[in-house]
This record gives sequence, C-alpha cells and structure tokens, in this order.
Amino acid sequence: STRSTNGRARPKSTGAAPLTRLIGTASDPGVKLELVRLLAETHDPASAEALAALLNESDTAIRAEAAYGLAELNDRRATPVLLELAQAPESVDAALTGLRRLGDPDSVPGLIALLSSNPGRRADILRALGRTGDPSVSRYLEPELDGDDSGAAALALADLGSDTGFTKLMA
Repeated sequence: STRSTNGRARPKSTGAAPLTRLIGTASDPGVKLELVRLLAETHDPASAEALAALLNESDTAIRAEAAYGLAELNDRRATPVLLELAQAPESVDAALTGLRRLGDPDSVPGLIALLSSNPGRRADILRALGRTGDPSVSRYLEPELDGDDSGAAALALADLGSDTGFTKLMA
C-alpha cells in the first residue's frame, strides 16, 4: 500500500541513501518521523538496513514506521515490533497487515497469544496464521471453521494448502 504524506503520494524513485543520511542528522522527533515515513515509502531494498536500525528507537511511532517499511520489503526483522504493535488499538490494523504480508513462522507464538488477547481481530489473526506456512497452526484454525470467523479460518487453511480449508470454501 502506498501511504501519502501531506496529501501527496511519494514517488518510489526517491533515493534511500539521502534520506538515510538526513534521518541520522535529524534532531527534531517530528522531522525524523517524517523522514522515516519517506524512507519507508521508497520501497527501496537499499533502505532495509536503515529501517532495521530504527527498530530500536525509543519513539514508538518511528519504530512503527520502520517496521511497516520493512514489512513492505518482506523483511522479517519487523516481526517482533509488529507483534508488539498489534497489541495496541491504534496500530493493530497496520501491524496485522504487516504480519500477514510477512508470513513469518516465528510470529506464530505471538499470533496465537493475540487470539485470546484481541478476540475482536480474530479473522485478521487467523489469516496471518495461515500465511506463516506453519502446518502446526492447523490445530488452531480447524476449530474456527464452525465459528463466526469460519471464512477467515478456511482461507487461512487454504493458505496452508489444507484440503479442509478448500472444502469449506467450496461448500
């Protein structure tokens, strides 16, 4: 997804190197956050190391933007921060989108914990579990086929290549 800044979509051709240098010199937190957003929006694989380094920032908004940018690059170093962000109401949507995009098997324990701590997002969590490719999550998904989120569970099982998921989708 392309985020916009000040109402304008940022071109993907903006170079990562100059933005990385600017981030390193920015002292104002708001300016630094805007620069991190711009860096993430480049979708430039050369930005991955700079974004990964920002995962350790004390400012949650900067860490979040860095994690979202890494998720867009399919860089699994974002997983721990995305799992943390998925626990906060203001960031759960973007965090679960990033986790689903990454499909990181290492996210399974955190996603399973989210099933009980965030039942309102059950469908999104189930879909993220399916994208991990970890066949062991089937034991969490199959019971959901008879629940309110049966469609999400079936799609998640289908993501795992499960005949049960495909059968439910065809019913």
